[in-house]
Amino acid sequence: MADYEDFKKDLESYLDQKISESHSPESVREKYEGVVLIALGRFQLLEFGLKKYIALLASSLGDDQIRNTVTDGLEEAPLGILLKRLRKLSPENALTPKIKELKSFRDELAHRALLTTTGDVEIDVSDHFYATTAYAYRAMEVEDCLKEVLNECKRLAREA
Repeated sequence: MADYEDFKKDLESYLDQKISESHSPESVREKYEGVVLIALGRFQLLEFGLKKYIALLASSLGDDQIRNTVTDGLEEAPLGILLKRLRKLSPENALTPKIKELKSFRDELAHRALLTTTGDVEIDVSDHFYATTAYAYRAMEVEDCLKEVLNECKRLAREA
């Protein structure tokens, strides 16, 4: 019976250590940074897709002046400018509110991540754990929006 009790204590100690390690500030920061990078990478893909979508929308316009205004500097345009140009081309576009909401999230994510990864903010393990989960979910929303943008690109390309 003593062997079982020793084994049980050793196992509990081992499990406590593993749980502690997996929720250590370093581990949480690592996971947080990974999710942030994935989410920001998805936003880069969304920007790329939007640039193609806006170019396709603009090419369907008969007005050269508007088309040139909208496509000028398009390749270097950040998400906020892309959103404005999309609104200009297609004011009732169903993607606009989704992208606007995602842009707000992206801005918050980038600013908070900058403070966290530079060490200017102390890590609150539970806050970062929940933020990591929320960011992973929002990254999936960005991916869904990207799929919608790409589907619209395919539709416009077929119609051209």
